[in-house]
Amino acid sequence: MNTSLIMKLEPEMPTPSVPRLSPVLWVALISGVATIVLLIFKSVTGEAHGTEHVEAHLPPAWFLGIMPFMGILGCIAFMPLFKTTHHWWESNLNRLAVSLVCSGLTVAYSMTIGGLDKVASVLEHAIVAEFIPFIVLLFSLYVISGGIALKGDLAAHPITNTGFLAFGAMIASFIGTTGASMLLIRPLLKTNHERKYKVHTVIFFIFLVSNIGGTLLPIGDPPLFLGFLYGVPFFWTFQLLPQWIVCCMI
Repeated sequence: MNTSLIMKLEPEMPTPSVPRLSPVLWVALISGVATIVLLIFKSVTGEAHGTEHVEAHLPPAWFLGIMPFMGILGCIAFMPLFKTTHHWWESNLNRLAVSLVCSGLTVAYSMTIGGLDKVASVLEHAIVAEFIPFIVLLFSLYVISGGIALKGDLAAHPITNTGFLAFGAMIASFIGTTGASMLLIRPLLKTNHERKYKVHTVIFFIFLVSNIGGTLLPIGDPPLFLGFLYGVPFFWTFQLLPQWIVCCMI
C-alpha cells in the first residue's frame, strides 16, 4: 500500500477554530493590561492613593454598586442551566464580554460617587492589594494539587464516599478548597462511575470539600485570605472549629 493510499484512508482531523477578537475586545484587553501595569507601578513606587485607610461607612446608593457583582454571579449560576443560553455561555469571548460590562458598570458607579480619584482607589485596592495575591495563591494550589495523581480501585460503597468527603473536608483548610477539590474529585468520580445514583455525592463534595472544609485557615477560602491580607491573624479562624464540626457533621 503506497503512502498516498494510507493518507486517504486516515480520517482527517478537524482543524480547531481559533476565535478572533473584535477590535472592541482588543482595545478592552490592552486597556486592562495597561491599567494593571500602571496600578502595580504606582503601588510599588508609593504613588497609589486611597490605601491609607478604609472607609468605615457605606457609600451612597451602595445597593447599586453591588448590582454588577450580583449580575455576574447570576450569569455564572443560571446561564448554563437554560437551553437558550448554555451554548452561548460556553464561549470564552461571551464570558469576557459579560465581565467587561460588569466591570465597566462598577467603574462608572465609583466615578459617579467619587470621581477619578475614587476609581483609582477602588482599582488599586481590588487589583493590586487583593486580586493579584489571591490569583497567585489559587494558581499555586491548582498547580501543586493538579500534579498529584491518586490511583487505586476502591469499592463504591457509602462508607467509601463518606471517607472521601471526610478526608477532603479535613485537608481543605491546609491545602485550600481548590487544592483538595483538584486532588480528590477525579478518584471520587472514578470510584463511582458504575453507580446509578451518584449526583448527590458530587453535590455533597462541593459543599464539604470545595466550601465548608476551608473554614479554618486563610489558605482555605478566599474571604478568609482577604481578611489575612488586611491584618487578621493567620490562625484566628481556628476559633471556628466548633462551627466547622457542626456543619461537616450535618
